[in-house]
Amino acid sequence: MVDITGSAGRVKLPSAMIPALHDDMPEGWRPFDTIAVGETEITGRFTLNFLDKPTVRINRVSGHIEIKGVNKRTFNGECRAYDAGTERRF
Repeated sequence: MVDITGSAGRVKLPSAMIPALHDDMPEGWRPFDTIAVGETEITGRFTLNFLDKPTVRINRVSGHIEIKGVNKRTFNGECRAYDAGTERRF
């Protein structure tokens, strides 16, 4: 799950993607360390632990999301739009 408000955001990963050594966060949400919200793409980076700082890329037109971390921790999926009345899916 991804939550973006203005120029800040947070991400909640599936438990299978969280390494044994990780920083605890309230309810599993991790804030983005960096985030860039563009017209067609959202990119960002967040911290799981001192070694793993995955990247997130969301295509706002197709709804495709990709999260890449270390040790082949990768997630690919499709986002569902919150507001179906817009031109973008996300």
